[in-house]
Amino acid sequence: ASQELARLAERSMQLQATVQEGAITLSSTQGSVHVEPVRWK
Repeated sequence: ASQELARLAERSMQLQATVQEGAITLSSTQGSVHVEPVRWK
């Protein structure tokens, strides 16, 4: 996911975050990245 997030990076960027059912979607004009956290024991 970190490489996908790096592709969204740009100067003066604006990200929109959507949290739904424990997952996060980050969106910009460059695209979107879906992230599902993993719990460590």
